[in-house]
Amino acid sequence: MRVRVFYHDKCFDGACSASLFTRFHRECVAKDATYEYHGLVHRAGALFDESEFTGDENAIVDFKYSSSPKITWWFDHHLSAFLTPQDQQGFQACKQDPVCGRHKFFDPDYTSCTSFLAHIAATEFGFDTKPVAELIHWADIVDGAQYESPESAVEMAAPAMKLTLIIESTQDPEFIPRLIPLLTSMPLAEVLSQPFVAELLPPLLSRRARRNHLLRHHRSSSRRLQQVHSLLPLSQCGVFHRPVEVELPHQGCSRLQSLDQSQSRKDGEPGPGVRALWRRWPRARRSHQLPARSSRQGTRGCGGDCGRTAPESSVRLNKIRLNKK
Repeated sequence: MRVRVFYHDKCFDGACSASLFTRFHRECVAKDATYEYHGLVHRAGALFDESEFTGDENAIVDFKYSSSPKITWWFDHHLSAFLTPQDQQGFQACKQDPVCGRHKFFDPDYTSCTSFLAHIAATEFGFDTKPVAELIHWADIVDGAQYESPESAVEMAAPAMKLTLIIESTQDPEFIPRLIPLLTSMPLAEVLSQPFVAELLPPLLSRRARRNHLLRHHRSSSRRLQQVHSLLPLSQCGVFHRPVEVELPHQGCSRLQSLDQSQSRKDGEPGPGVRALWRRWPRARRSHQLPARSSRQGTRGCGGDCGRTAPESSVRLNKIRLNKK
C-alpha cells in the first residue's frame, strides 16, 4: 500500500503529526505500507491540488479539511479547520458514516495535533503511545507555547527547540520529509545528532544569538529613554517647559528624524504636541552636537551634515527646542 501524508509544512507539530501518523498507521492499519510526505502551506486561493492525492490512501494532518473523496484520513485541532460552511457540513456528514467517521477526526480542545492524534490512535485503535511520549510532550510545549519560562524559550537548550528552529528555517524541500520518519524512531537528541540535521544548526544559532543581542540592546536603550521622559516636567497642556538635552543610543543611521510627543486631553482627543529633531549617527570616533534646525529641514534629510561624526555608543540631542504648537 502506498500512503501519501500531507502535513503543515515548516511546523514542528506538523512534522511530529506526520511522523506519529506513520508509526500508528504502520503498527495498527497496514504493516507493509510505504509512505511519502508532502508539505502544505497557508496561501491565497486553493490550498489543495487534488492531482497530488495519488496514494492508495491520502492523509492530512495538522491542516485544514479537504472535502475531496480521495482523502481517507484527516486529523486537525485548529479552530479555523474548515474553509467554508460546506466543508464543515461535509465533515459532520462524514462522522455519521461508520466507515468515514473512523478515519477523520477534529477536536479544537487539544493543544497540538500530535497529542490529539495520539489520543485517537490509542483509544480507537489500541496504539501504544509510551515509546513516543517525549515527542507528544514537546509538541504540546512548542505548539502551545507552554514554556517553563521566557528564558527557556529564548535559550533553546532542549533538542526539540533546536529541531523547531531548523524545521522553521530550512529552505530545502527534501529536508523535512527526510526528518519525519526519524522523529518517532529515536529520541529527539539522537535525531538532532544526525549529520544532515546537525550541520544546519550552528549558523542558525549564531544568527539567533546576534539577533537576541540586538534586541537586548534595544530594550535597554528604550528603558533609558523612558526614564528620561518620566523625569521631564510637563505643563498642563502636555508639553515640556524648557529645552532638554538627552542621549540616544546609536541606531546605525545618519538622517534627521522628527519625534512627536503629546498628551491626550480628557475628552480623548489628541492634545497639543511638541516636535523634536534628532540625528541617528553612523559609527564614529568623536562627539559632535547637532546644530539647531527647523522641522522642515529635518524632514528632508541631514543636508550637508551627513559627514559629521558622533560616538559609537550614543548621539547627543543638542538643546531640543520644545515649543507649544
